[in-house]
Amino acid sequence: MTFDMGTAVFFIGLQAVLAALALGAAWRIHHHERAATYWALGYSVMALGIVSFLLRSSWPGPVIVILGNSMVVAGHFLLNIAFATFVRRPPPWHIFLAASLIALAGTAYWTLVDPDARARLVLVSGGIVLSCALIMRDLLTGRAPLRTIQQGRQIARLTLAGAYGLHLCINLAHIALLFGGPELPAFLTGGELRKTWIVWDTAVLFLFPVGIVLLTSERLLDQLDRLASHDELTGLLNRRAFNQRLAEEHSRARRARQPIAVLMLDIDHFKALNDNYGHGAGDAMLQAVTGTIGGLLRREDIFARLGGDEFCILLPGTSGAGAMRVAERVRTAMAALRVPYGKVELQQTLSIGVAIIGMAESDPAVALQAADAALYRAKDRGRNATVMAECLVPPQAVPPLTAPAAQPMSAPPVA
Repeated sequence: MTFDMGTAVFFIGLQAVLAALALGAAWRIHHHERAATYWALGYSVMALGIVSFLLRSSWPGPVIVILGNSMVVAGHFLLNIAFATFVRRPPPWHIFLAASLIALAGTAYWTLVDPDARARLVLVSGGIVLSCALIMRDLLTGRAPLRTIQQGRQIARLTLAGAYGLHLCINLAHIALLFGGPELPAFLTGGELRKTWIVWDTAVLFLFPVGIVLLTSERLLDQLDRLASHDELTGLLNRRAFNQRLAEEHSRARRARQPIAVLMLDIDHFKALNDNYGHGAGDAMLQAVTGTIGGLLRREDIFARLGGDEFCILLPGTSGAGAMRVAERVRTAMAALRVPYGKVELQQTLSIGVAIIGMAESDPAVALQAADAALYRAKDRGRNATVMAECLVPPQAVPPLTAPAAQPMSAPPVA
């Protein structure tokens, strides 16, 4: 095959069209992801710009040159809008508009007023370089989708950042070659270098839609993981995720020979709140409680909603005295909390049971039961109280739990 300029345009245009179709399909699947709209739109604009060069024989050449180059630049900056949206940055619409107008005015000037193919190519490649640099910044420094960094799901980000870095280098090399002499470089008119450029540029462009689909899929997986492990209303860990974290923290505490404090919390008269003001008031109270208590905890503490109005807090490396101090701060903050709801202010109190998972404790469920029993004693004492669990019986002496004995640990289904 002869690698002339028409062949290069055909291959790159075909890749852009296929990418636009693939991202259009991804947009239909992930229509809730606003960035997917801009990705599909950006590649569509680029594809139209590149394919338009194939119409130079039937359309006025200057019009095709101006529109084609301008659309290629505008499409790249639409991708910049998409990535900024994806990583929760403000979309740089001002940069998109400025770059599009500069590309349009520049190509028009160097096509109609002072025809200069070299200047047009430098302008377009410079725009692509700037767009790639902005996209790389967003990929490497933007806000991670949900828990992406913690879970190590960075493959798509790093792949895309590398691909855009390579695309940037290719276009920088393009600009350098354009300034290398009075004649256009070989890869625009013939020779082995042109073949290399076509292969590299087409291969790099192919990575973009693949990486974008992976990036969107990874966010969807993060969202599904979060739905499976977090309470939808409060954003706290649910019972399933809490039990998993409890097992992990218990193993870590035994290795480090450190205790773990357990706080079981229950909102006093929560059913009456729902009955008097409706479930909306109950939801508002649950969210307010979550925010208030969360602000009193350390980063390493684990806060979970086990169901209904029942919460649990794990305090790694905390003694009984320290746990009681934390519990009292939580109870006092809750007693002072006022939650505006309609024309009224809601006020509830907390009952708290505290227990310690000892360094030699083989079953953390024993401490959970003890904390739950202490919670019920706090309620029996009139509520709005904190009670420390009695000394735990060694695990080997605890008889197997029967259904009635396990009843105090029951809780409403996780929301």
